[in-house]
Amino acid sequence: MCLTTPSATKVYRTRDAMAEQHVRMTVGAGAICEWVPEHTIPFPGSKLRQTLDADLAPMPGWSSWTRSPAARVAREETWRFDHLESAVTIRDGAGWLFHDRFVLRGRGGYDGLGFTEAQPYFATVVVIADGATAEFACAATVVGETAGATVAAAPLPRRGVVVRVLAAGAPALLAAIDAVWTVARQRLLGAPALALRKP
Repeated sequence: MCLTTPSATKVYRTRDAMAEQHVRMTVGAGAICEWVPEHTIPFPGSKLRQTLDADLAPMPGWSSWTRSPAARVAREETWRFDHLESAVTIRDGAGWLFHDRFVLRGRGGYDGLGFTEAQPYFATVVVIADGATAEFACAATVVGETAGATVAAAPLPRRGVVVRVLAAGAPALLAAIDAVWTVARQRLLGAPALALRKP
């Protein structure tokens, strides 16, 4: 099963309490689930808290990713949101598989060394499957870099790989994510890539 969103999530200026978006999934035994949302775009003055919680039974595979520009880059609104908070938590019957959380305050210097290094687009891809090993992480890094983005991948302690992507523009980000996803589907599912791009 592959779940996606119809378009980018646009977060507009927030005057009072922040906007919130929470996704919770329970994936049963033997199932394959892919969570493939479009961009989250935080407009100037926006405040967003989003979470993804997934509980997994033993199964062939699961993947998800989050991706976000630092705002409407073409309008020179980079890093002008007020608050951007995101957490991804993945567990199975044996305990934690992955937990990642960031909290960013707008108008900060996040584009410097050690943050996004002047790359306004960033994404995280998580692949949970018994075949997601260090060798797969290396392959994901190579194909992502070939697409024109900066990519790093590492195996998780159990059953998975995390891939981080930085890019100067949306085309490079999307190409890198598509390349990583293609490798994941081919190696772990023996299936071709899906064409989810909306017309």
